[in-house]
Amino acid sequence: MTPDREKDEAAVKKWVETYLNYNNTGQTPWKLNEVYVKKMVFLPPNLEPIRGLKAIKEWMEPNYGIGKLKSEVIEMEIKTDLDTAYVYLSAKDTFTLKDTGEAIESENKCIWILNRMDDGSWKGTHCMWNSNLP
Repeated sequence: MTPDREKDEAAVKKWVETYLNYNNTGQTPWKLNEVYVKKMVFLPPNLEPIRGLKAIKEWMEPNYGIGKLKSEVIEMEIKTDLDTAYVYLSAKDTFTLKDTGEAIESENKCIWILNRMDDGSWKGTHCMWNSNLP
């Protein structure tokens, strides 16, 4: 089957929008299985790799209890190659603490690798990011 690059890139863009919506509505830790494979690998800055949905959820959950994250896309580039997609994303994140209302801002670069599932949907397999700010 010849891939339809335009259709695939639109589907991956929808995946990114879904993920960011989960971030912006505080649902991400509880929706991981919808956007990532079970053996997902997170490569956060200055930490060891986090492997698997259970470990990623355990790492994420405490932050969602103390504040709310809002991500705004600055730039996005999507490339597909048969059953693999690559997403480069630059975003501005604002994390607002629930207790004090203090807003902590950051600008980040992120790379996601996604694979096409047997049902034709896309799910993330790897995510790596870092900050543009000191």
